[in-house]
Order: sequence, then structure tokens, then C-alpha cells
Amino acid sequence: MILSWSCPPAQALAAVSLKKMVIDVLLLLMGLGMGCAVLRTLHAFLGAADLSLVRHVVTQLLSLVAPPFSDEYGALLLQLFEHSRTAEALKTAPQSRTALLDLLHLMKGSPRAVALAAMLSEGA
Repeated sequence: MILSWSCPPAQALAAVSLKKMVIDVLLLLMGLGMGCAVLRTLHAFLGAADLSLVRHVVTQLLSLVAPPFSDEYGALLLQLFEHSRTAEALKTAPQSRTALLDLLHLMKGSPRAVALAAMLSEGA
């Protein structure tokens, strides 16, 4: 996958920039009805991603998504937000953390959303 390739250290900044553009295209595809496929792709990418890219993904997702959405879509969103790299990235993005808590509050029918909101609130 294009988001997981590596490059020489001298080209690292260019690689991050290119990956950010690919992420932006993926997020555009979400708006065209490919939300679940994009969320699965982004989740697979998070494990080895640069934290700045994880922050970008989370920030952009939080500006795009709002209930109501399908159970599958909600579960995939929660899976992405529960990822350890997401929590790590949110430590330096307080606005995104607040937006995520707001979204989780809207998903209060989900026990996973309630648990994640409680965990994020405790870590504040």
C-alpha cells in the first residue's frame, strides 16, 4: 500500500507530504460513499504512521463525520479512535480531543463510545 512505503531519510519530509495528500484523497472518497473502505484502510495505516499524519487523519475525520451513520461505520470509527496511535496523537491536539469527546457524546448509545469518552476524560 502506498501509505506504508519507506524512503531514505533525506526524502522523509517529501514522503510525509505525499502520504498526507493520499490521506486527503482517501478522505474525499469518504464523501463519495466509500466511508467503510476508507476507515478500514486508515486503520491499517495507523500502526506505523508518523504521529503528524495520525493527527491529520483524526482532525480531518472529526471535521467530516457526524451521526447518524450505520452501525458498521460507527464501529469502524470507534475502532480507529480506540487505536493506541490515535490516543498518542490526541495528547498534542486538545481541540481534536474536545471534538472527539463531543462526537462520542452523540454516540452515547454505544457502550464502546461511552467507555472511550470516559477514558479520554480521565486522561485530560
